[in-house]
Amino acid sequence: MNQAVVSTPAPLTRARSSLLLTGLALGYFIVLLDTTIVTVALPAIRLNLGGGLHGLTWVANAYTMVYASLLLGMGSLSDRYGAKRVFLAGLTAFALASVLSAAASSLGMLIALRAILGIGGAAILPAALTIIAQTFTDPQQRARALGISAAVSGLALAAGPVLGGFLVDAFGWPSIFLVNVPVAIAAFVLVSRNRLDPARRGSGSGFDLAGQLTSILAVAAITCGIMEGAQWGWSSTPTFAMLAGGAALLLLFARIERRSASPMLPFSLFRSSVVSGGMAAGFLVNFGFSAALFLLTLYFQNELGHSARLTGLDFLAMTLPMAIVPMYMGSIVKRFGAGRSIGAGFLIAAAGLAILTFTPANAGYAVTIPALCMIGCGLALVLPALMSSVIAAAPQGTAGIASGALNAFRQLGATMGVAFCGVLLDANALFADAWVRTLGVTSLLFVAGAGVAYRYLRPRG
Repeated sequence: MNQAVVSTPAPLTRARSSLLLTGLALGYFIVLLDTTIVTVALPAIRLNLGGGLHGLTWVANAYTMVYASLLLGMGSLSDRYGAKRVFLAGLTAFALASVLSAAASSLGMLIALRAILGIGGAAILPAALTIIAQTFTDPQQRARALGISAAVSGLALAAGPVLGGFLVDAFGWPSIFLVNVPVAIAAFVLVSRNRLDPARRGSGSGFDLAGQLTSILAVAAITCGIMEGAQWGWSSTPTFAMLAGGAALLLLFARIERRSASPMLPFSLFRSSVVSGGMAAGFLVNFGFSAALFLLTLYFQNELGHSARLTGLDFLAMTLPMAIVPMYMGSIVKRFGAGRSIGAGFLIAAAGLAILTFTPANAGYAVTIPALCMIGCGLALVLPALMSSVIAAAPQGTAGIASGALNAFRQLGATMGVAFCGVLLDANALFADAWVRTLGVTSLLFVAGAGVAYRYLRPRG
């Protein structure tokens, strides 16, 4: 049996660790940016490449669906074979897929390339968090590094609509993909210059291929069933086959993971109530955020007639708090605790969504500003504290798997949220009806998220 090859690199100086953290932050910045930047560009993509609302939901979801499906496997690979290698390989794939996406000549080609982008993104994010966990061993330094990563995550989600709007109006929709390339190159250079994260060979178990394949097929089947249900008919045989097949594959996945010698998702993770509750909260927060973002983009551009650039500015009321509030999360969590902070964030965002629910769809932009600000403040309270809580509660040596699992649940929520919004838009002839039902349901889900946070994410005793 081969022995693990371990060589401990020399501690990084403060300057080198800062450069390393900058490179990691740039990497996951573009990964998370791509989950939101494309939303504002959807109307322009439709004008150029064709396709209806149904095709646009696939453009939005192809990335998050593949991204969510592979995060678990990539987190496991990062822990097992070296996070630096996985991170750099993911950056390379992401940059190449971005260039090709900008040159896409059909909607189908763009959807396929968005899926490839998801592969690169799934490699980058858990690998970056694993490098942080392995490099910053001092608790204070690690907390600072994770706080910076959480702030960058919020900034990326916030910057997407604004940056996307300006790029689309100034240079066309391909520019939202080309902007990834110089950032990816800079991240590659900064991270590759540091000697860290030695490869770990022959640990006695291999990659969980069966688990990875079943998880991909399960997510794809369920997502396809939901997104195509309105087209095929909810009682049709193809819809039933997709949803039932997805459910059966999920059960098979659980069985494989329980019996696997090297599970992609160790069930021991869920012995911690913080980890279990964090996964549920992550699913709910991204479900609501993505559904609202998709709906509001159509509202601003189709109902109010705003340009892509103006739509990006419209989102500032929501995105500015997401960039500013995380800077104060350390003090907030220290005073109130992670569970209370996350629960309060869910309730504030739920209140904002509820206000929008009772706002007429033709009321104009000005009346939406307070609600958008509340949603942004709420999300800013939830996201950083959630990530830090789950990583801190994960068993030793499973930082990559835990971060991958949390982001997988979050992106599954994002995929289902966009699919859910698309289904309601297809099912309702009037936009106003879809507006009320989508926002009403997402506000209730955020209330449920607050319940999860107060019940499972608060320290015991």
